[in-house]
Amino acid sequence: MARDGYYTCEDVLAQTTCVMNLLEQNFPESDHVLIFDNAPTHLKRADDSLSAHNMPKGIKHWGVEKSVTAPDGTMAKEKVPMKDGRFADGHPQPFCFPPGHEHAGKFKGMAHILKERGFHDAGKLKAQCKGFKCPEGVTDCCCRRILFGWPDFTDVPTLLETNCQKRGFQVIILPKFHCELSFIEFANRSLRFIDAYRKGLNGKQAAWANKKYRGHRVLPDSIPKELDSNDIA
Repeated sequence: MARDGYYTCEDVLAQTTCVMNLLEQNFPESDHVLIFDNAPTHLKRADDSLSAHNMPKGIKHWGVEKSVTAPDGTMAKEKVPMKDGRFADGHPQPFCFPPGHEHAGKFKGMAHILKERGFHDAGKLKAQCKGFKCPEGVTDCCCRRILFGWPDFTDVPTLLETNCQKRGFQVIILPKFHCELSFIEFANRSLRFIDAYRKGLNGKQAAWANKKYRGHRVLPDSIPKELDSNDIA
């Protein structure tokens, strides 16, 4: 667990593994679908997964940072090569030059990667538009924008998806800012209404209290006084 008390992606993966173990043990004949909200811990991808975000345009020694455990048990970062990409026909595209090449081991750079994909004038393009604010509707204005649109860069699975799908579990990650679809929000809302009726509130009062305390699971004991002071009968 992170120092501030929140779950890390590793914690979520471990908990999800326990859930899958229980489901396989108790409901082996069923198909299971695991639903997660749009939290950052649920969206984390492998450290070496494809991303054009920080790629250099030219050939150089470059890698992505990967978290590793140091000999003393602390977490550290080390540079590792990015995973291979995929051409349109599905064949792999290594992003580093092979042994024997004059630039063996070096990262090819966005321009060279795009040339191998058929963009022969990629060397004339900018690495990216200023602030990555590309002209609206334009998809070939800079190297980074072109790569951002390729399927192997857009269809990168999360660690949760990879972990679950390996074991045959389907995964649904809810859209961002769609709390009405979230089973967690629905459950919390239901708990607040249950608590409201338990405290003797009527329908109108329960709806008012539910809206005011929408970030809570239950209502405070002071809710009757708040209803009186706000003339909610």
